[in-house]
Amino acid sequence: ATAAPPLDREAVLARVAELEARIEEAVATDDFDAAHELNEEAEGLRATLASSARGGDEQALAELRSVVARLAEEKESLERDVAARDAALSRERAAREAVDREYAL
Repeated sequence: ATAAPPLDREAVLARVAELEARIEEAVATDDFDAAHELNEEAEGLRATLASSARGGDEQALAELRSVVARLAEEKESLERDVAARDAALSRERAAREAVDREYAL
């Protein structure tokens, strides 16, 4: 599946502003049919902008979840490393204490 090209938000907003100005002109001249059609187009563009924003938010959220999952895995790995080092230090300490006791005798 190919990704949709990124939405040019500024161009869409400019088009909505243009449509709103044309709607005002149509209403001023009592051309309510044209005003209605222009308003429908503007509403469609606004819906597209909202959908695009939600999609971007969802993508950002998915990326954040991925980062959080990776960091959780790294944390678990570091915790295992620390536990292994602690165990090795405990064994080393116990061996030194055994040697010290042997020489003390």
